Amino acid sequence: MPGSLSGGERQRAAFARALVRNRPVLLLDEPFAALDPEMRGEMGALLLELHGETGNTVVIVSHEPGEVEAIADHRMVIENDAISARY
Repeated sequence: MPGSLSGGERQRAAFARALVRNRPVLLLDEPFAALDPEMRGEMGALLLELHGETGNTVVIVSHEPGEVEAIADHRMVIENDAISARY
């Protein structure tokens, strides 16, 4: 039952539901926050693989700069009320 799932399990289920919808734009808000470091890496690799297959646009909101750097082609950083683009 959904209520018996851990936070990480709920997060992975939500991630899977978003991926199977196969939309041209995928917006992910802290998609790996409830996952341990190993699982975060695996999910990032899966996201990259699926992006390569679908060519969809993926927008990720994250407080983990290293995580975003590992999987993103382009980044926008909000810092001190200013937005900077980093390629």
